[in-house]
Amino acid sequence: MPFTYERDDGKRRITIEVIGEFQQAEAIEMLDRHRQDGVWSYGTLYDIRRMTGRPTIDEVKQIFSSAAQPGPGNTKRGPLAVLVTDPALYSMACAYMALGAATRKIEVFREPAEAERWLGQETTSA
Repeated sequence: MPFTYERDDGKRRITIEVIGEFQQAEAIEMLDRHRQDGVWSYGTLYDIRRMTGRPTIDEVKQIFSSAAQPGPGNTKRGPLAVLVTDPALYSMACAYMALGAATRKIEVFREPAEAERWLGQETTSA
């Protein structure tokens, strides 16, 4: 699962585009990189429109568990925008949003402009 990882310190934003077949190990690697880079509190846009395959329930649980851990120094997770068009992945992302809404800011979008606008507002107010 190749992915691009762009960091914009001015906007306090990370943009990740996932391309190709889903792989749990690489999903965990992306979360670990956020922590290691000291950008856990940055707003993050996950663009999974070009991702293929779907994680299993067990893989989702493990990713949720990793994502729920605080960043360095107990840093709170920044807002997450998920950009997805596949109907099944959209439903899965919405379930993730519902599960995580109590502990973090997360929204799911089909349109890039809407995701960018929301993330910009949430990152500014964070």
